[in-house]
Amino acid sequence: MRGLMARAGVLTFVIVVALMHGCDTQRSARTQDAVKQFRTASIQHVVLISLKDPNDAGQMISESLPLGSIPAVRSFACGKRVETGRGAPVSADYDVGYVFGFDDPAGYDAYVHDARHQALLSKWKPKIAGMRIFDFGK
Repeated sequence: MRGLMARAGVLTFVIVVALMHGCDTQRSARTQDAVKQFRTASIQHVVLISLKDPNDAGQMISESLPLGSIPAVRSFACGKRVETGRGAPVSADYDVGYVFGFDDPAGYDAYVHDARHQALLSKWKPKIAGMRIFDFGK
């Protein structure tokens, strides 16, 4: 009976390790897909926003999520500034950051003029203290 229980314990351990490895592999694949997605976009559009009230960052991000579903947007990420403790030269003078990827200038233009983008700008413009935009590409 002890031998059977010991084998069952070892088998359980092996299954748990295999499942954990499988989850890690899937996460790595998703991470690689996200990186690949950004690399395949021809134009990267980076926006760093300083808000008049930094406490509004979470709400702004939440209301920005539909921008990722605009058809011309190849890739999309947004979030609050992360304090890494590195100091200079890492910028700490913004509250919300965005990175968008587009296939071409026409896609970028379609995004800029999309009603969802325009509505978000109209709503949040009075709450923005400053904005820096960087565009780069292949």
